[in-house]
Amino acid sequence: MAYDEMRWGRELDYLDQNPEDALALFRWLRKLSYDLIKTVPQEVWSRECYHPEDGMITMDDWLDTYQRHIPDHISQMESIHQSWLEGQR
Repeated sequence: MAYDEMRWGRELDYLDQNPEDALALFRWLRKLSYDLIKTVPQEVWSRECYHPEDGMITMDDWLDTYQRHIPDHISQMESIHQSWLEGQR
């Protein structure tokens, strides 16, 4: 299911969340995802399913996308932070 990232952040009030709690939740969710992925039978990885933004994908495609997801967000945050710093001058 596709989702609206801006609404997600607004509805969950990201700006007022405690960073340490958010990081702990992130770590916990990644651990649960890892534990779940480890149990997926090998034959499942080549099956296709429909993704509303990417079309037909396999589990390998999905894993590749989400493996890059966090580094992409870190890069985005660094860029936003750099722009903010430049605006403070």
